[in-house]
Amino acid sequence: DRKQVISPEAAFLVTDMMEDVIKEGTGKSALSYGLNRKAYGKTGTTNNFRDAWFVGYTAELVTSVWFGYDVGTISLGRGVTGGRISAPVWGRFMARALDKEPRAELEWAKSVNVVHRTICPMSGKLPGSQCHETMDEIFIASTAPKEVCNDHGGQWNVIDDHKKPQVTYEKPKVVSNPKPKTETQITSTKKKKRKSVFSGDEEMDY
Repeated sequence: DRKQVISPEAAFLVTDMMEDVIKEGTGKSALSYGLNRKAYGKTGTTNNFRDAWFVGYTAELVTSVWFGYDVGTISLGRGVTGGRISAPVWGRFMARALDKEPRAELEWAKSVNVVHRTICPMSGKLPGSQCHETMDEIFIASTAPKEVCNDHGGQWNVIDDHKKPQVTYEKPKVVSNPKPKTETQITSTKKKKRKSVFSGDEEMDY
């Protein structure tokens, strides 16, 4: 038996965020091999580049791709991330697997109770008179912002053109030459490095 674990509205918001990951986020490389339908997914990279993931879905198919070693302490190498190696493989597989499949839609997403609001990206509130940037966002109706942003006001970011800045002058300070250090006083401050215990990495600081 199937059991619903989250509301359609919560699933819609997650799906909307996962679509942005592929459109303009770390999963853009998933579109490198001709995937030409709506897709949603998320990259993943574990500490020290030991695992590289991409988990994603369309209305027709759910797929995950993982790169890593069976031994959990071995690194794939510096910079080897889910967006770099897993997302392109995922996109190539999905493009081929769905090549001759008819397009489907997420039918449940057509009747969700969500609202669109223009907000201040800094505060997440409704834009006020001092908000110079805005963005459109989707909310569950009961959680839509109602408070107007006033986070940009205050004396620290208001410039008064009528007030001239006060200029103060200080007398030059006379600095005597410090006594040179002897050889016994000079110590090395260079930080010692130890080699990473994980294969495939360069020397790292811990």
